[in-house]
Amino acid sequence: MNAVKAYFNRNWTREDLVNTGEVSEYAYTSLTTVYLNLFCAMLNFTFGSFLHLIIWEVGGLFTVLSSVASLLWLYFASPLRVRLRLSLLMYAACTLGASFGLFTKYLFEIYPPISNFGKHSLLAVQPYCQPFGSFNLALGLSAFLFMV
Repeated sequence: MNAVKAYFNRNWTREDLVNTGEVSEYAYTSLTTVYLNLFCAMLNFTFGSFLHLIIWEVGGLFTVLSSVASLLWLYFASPLRVRLRLSLLMYAACTLGASFGLFTKYLFEIYPPISNFGKHSLLAVQPYCQPFGSFNLALGLSAFLFMV
C-alpha cells in the first residue's frame, strides 16, 4: 500500500496543472493520429450499425464471433505491424456496430416512438413548442417525450 501512495505522491503545483506551454511536434502528431484513428473507428461502428438497421440485417452470431476474434488477433499482433493493427481495429469496430445493431433494433421494437422521428412526429411536437417560442424546438421536443 505504501508503494501505491508513494507513486501517487506527486509534488505538483497549480502552475504545473495549468501549464499552457507549447506541445512538442512529435506529441502533437501522435495525438492527432490517435484521435483520427478513434474517430475512424467510431465511423466504422456507425457504418456497421447502419448496415444492420437500414440496408441489410448483417448482425448475428457471425459478426459477434468475428469481432471477438479480430479483437483477440489485435491484442496478440505485434505493435510494429501498424497497418495490420489498424485494419483489425476498423474491422472489429464495423462488426461490433453490426452486432449492436441487433440491440438497437430490438429497443426500437419495444418502444416505437423513439424511432419515429420523421415528419409526423415533428408535427405532433409542434403544439408543445409554441409556448416556448419558435427557436426552442429542443425544449418542446423534450417536453413531448416526457409526456408520452
